[in-house]
Amino acid sequence: MSKCISFGFWSHAEEFLSAANSLKDPKSSHRGEEVFKLILPAYYLVGHSIELSLKSYLAAKGYTLNDLRAKKYGHILESLLNEARKRKIGREVKLSKQQVKDVKLLNKAYNSKKFEYLEYGDYKLLKYGYIYETAECLLKGLARYASNSPFNKTLQRTSR
Repeated sequence: MSKCISFGFWSHAEEFLSAANSLKDPKSSHRGEEVFKLILPAYYLVGHSIELSLKSYLAAKGYTLNDLRAKKYGHILESLLNEARKRKIGREVKLSKQQVKDVKLLNKAYNSKKFEYLEYGDYKLLKYGYIYETAECLLKGLARYASNSPFNKTLQRTSR
């Protein structure tokens, strides 16, 4: 059962990252073309993709939906990342020290719902392209791990 949940989380993570890409070209930030139109929804979508990727990994490690919904993890990217690192996510996907710092920085705005609710003041954000690449690294790195799901094998058989 946890493999089915794992693949479901991973599949949703892929969809959220695809939606972020549709809203905002991650390469534009590397070219110095950071345009702020639709930037907060794009950051939200990338953050949600990271959340779901990490939950995918933890579900494959035996964590239940209730475990992952609990306040200890919930929508807290830093807690999910720390737990995944304890459970050796590095065997599946290598995140650089900078990428780990980037997820922790994103967590501050993501967890406080700054991307969802109007809040005045400073937003301390890294370049969109960098956090997008981190989300993409997680997604690609966990693809094979998540695809070992029995649910995924059923989908492959029925789609031929």
